[in-house]
Amino acid sequence: MTADDTVLGPDDVEHFLAKGYIKLRACFTPETANEYSKDIWGLLTIVLWSEVVHQGGATFVACDSVGPVARFLAAHPEGIRPGQEGPGFPYPELIGQCTDYAEATGEVGDVYLIHPLVLHTMSPNVLRRPRFITNSTLRLGEPMRFNRPDPADHSPVERAILRALGVERFDFTATGPRERVVAEPL
Repeated sequence: MTADDTVLGPDDVEHFLAKGYIKLRACFTPETANEYSKDIWGLLTIVLWSEVVHQGGATFVACDSVGPVARFLAAHPEGIRPGQEGPGFPYPELIGQCTDYAEATGEVGDVYLIHPLVLHTMSPNVLRRPRFITNSTLRLGEPMRFNRPDPADHSPVERAILRALGVERFDFTATGPRERVVAEPL
């Protein structure tokens, strides 16, 4: 939202990120996931160490982005590298499919748990008030698996992805080599 309460849309928001884009290619099967990818693919946490108010520089979240990101990743078993030549990660196209945006505002001690495929970015601190937040990742107990024999055994994170794909199970087979990629700082 802007200073005059105009709702921001995909054309107004830059630098959307998908937590997890650093290691997209190694996160779908136990055989290809490693310690690094499990860290990346955990839930994103946003911890508020001070009050964070509307227009005060909160993290800006595209709440309905799990679907577009999951469908894009499912369509690219060869893997995607951030900033790569070729297809890369099409942030503008993905954010253009979203309509539900929110600021992660709140009181001291509030904690947001955010799905790893939710696109998010910083927002301007129009009020110029200091605010203190940390973003970290809660590590998953095991790599995500989308083809468990009993669908009830899927984690909530896995279920959200399967729901976004419109399936009960998803047999993912990687078609490209696994690489460790370290993203450039913003």
